[in-house]
Amino acid sequence: MFETNRLILRRYRPTDEEFFLGLFDEYPVLLGITLDYITPNQDAYKTRLEYMKRCLLFVVVEDKATKTAIGFTLLNQTSGTLNRDAEVGIALTQGRWGQGYGTEILNWLIGYSFEGLSLNRLSLTVWSSNTSAIRLYERIGFKHEGRIREGAWKEGRFVDKVLMGLLAREYRERQVKEARESDGPENTFLYEKNRLLKTVVFVKRKLRNVDYAVRIVPHLHCGRLMGSDDDPSVPRTYSGNRIVAHHFASWDTDAAH
Repeated sequence: MFETNRLILRRYRPTDEEFFLGLFDEYPVLLGITLDYITPNQDAYKTRLEYMKRCLLFVVVEDKATKTAIGFTLLNQTSGTLNRDAEVGIALTQGRWGQGYGTEILNWLIGYSFEGLSLNRLSLTVWSSNTSAIRLYERIGFKHEGRIREGAWKEGRFVDKVLMGLLAREYRERQVKEARESDGPENTFLYEKNRLLKTVVFVKRKLRNVDYAVRIVPHLHCGRLMGSDDDPSVPRTYSGNRIVAHHFASWDTDAAH
């Protein structure tokens, strides 16, 4: 069982069958998830449910507050396990549309797919007429990968099948970017500076027959060259029979430009 802020994502139970038969009886729901004829057919609903149970991942989405099922999400490996690619499926009862549940479910599903299941990509197909779903998928990171023109008959007209995908490396890049941006521009700059300067470099050079050790290290305060032979706060080491000061280079935002 998994949890998000408002939801529980759990295994299917036999007592959930009634909910799913009702969900598949909602015309707007079936319009978004099937290419077949939409007709009231309980046997077809049960066949669909049995298929979902055999998927790589199939969870019932339950509202924490009401303890009632509101939808489902799944992953189906149509291209085999070797390719580490899975098709995303998701549906919510119409009464829960437009309340952010889709975003909450998919953010969990994406993270678990790449971090928990070690998948390399996620794929999905959406009808071009379903503009709200396309905007959601774009917002959470899915990329457009192609279109099958007039590939689906929906409510009296042909619409395109839009193919979208998300790679594991794109997900990780997005995670890093969001983590940096959440700290603000100043901390993002400091993060980059620390990353670039984290390797300590020692350089020896001859100056007046004395070996001076020049150490470049990350420093997040003063923006000027620090340290001198006369400054007692500067650390020193022995070189031959002389005490030599270590000179530290450090920069702030102003000095870096």
